[in-house]
Amino acid sequence: VGGFFGALSGSNGSMNVYLCIVVAYAIACYLEDRFKLWLVVAIMVSAFYISAISELKAIFFEIPLLIVIALIFANKKKRALLLTILGAVGAGFAITIFLIFYPGWSNFFTTESLIVYSSEMGYAGDNSLNRLNGGIYALQNLLVSPFHKLFGLGLGNTEHFLAFQSAFYQQHRQLNYSFFSYISLLLETGIIGFVLHVSVYFVIFWEAVRLYKHNLGDASYSMVGLL
Repeated sequence: VGGFFGALSGSNGSMNVYLCIVVAYAIACYLEDRFKLWLVVAIMVSAFYISAISELKAIFFEIPLLIVIALIFANKKKRALLLTILGAVGAGFAITIFLIFYPGWSNFFTTESLIVYSSEMGYAGDNSLNRLNGGIYALQNLLVSPFHKLFGLGLGNTEHFLAFQSAFYQQHRQLNYSFFSYISLLLETGIIGFVLHVSVYFVIFWEAVRLYKHNLGDASYSMVGLL
């Protein structure tokens, strides 16, 4: 289920980003007295429900994380604390709905299962890279030379799209590295490009913290940037 992002494989990834942005905006507006509590709850419940029927397991951790970050940095702690409690209840509700649609994942929400799923199990089979150790594998086995480790294989050299398939993709497609954008980014730009890319988000985060804490500009937009 990808909503207006389509019904193709991977469309729920775009939906995941969209839901995080909407929820972050709702949290920010609530903390700045722009949204009523019932509206924020309705948005969060809707996001959790959409994620449940879309098999978006990550959202069950992302929304609580957004709320925790808001609790840490928010000036209005009581509002943030209330939102934390409601978020925990909402996550429990969403997991229940998720297991109704996907009973095969009943053992997923345990510490042991999460560790195995995140660090040991291939995403789409035994030969697939994993979301956590895929980057290390790419550095050790795919980016062989020191030059490629630092600068990567070049933009577009790991891509595949319809009839176009790069030589690298044809050789390593069984790894399903393209399922994870950060691995593709690391392969194409190397350590230097990857660090520069990630650093942009750190700069945005710290700038948002500075603006929010010093009441510079619109506080709700600063909170959205922070989240």
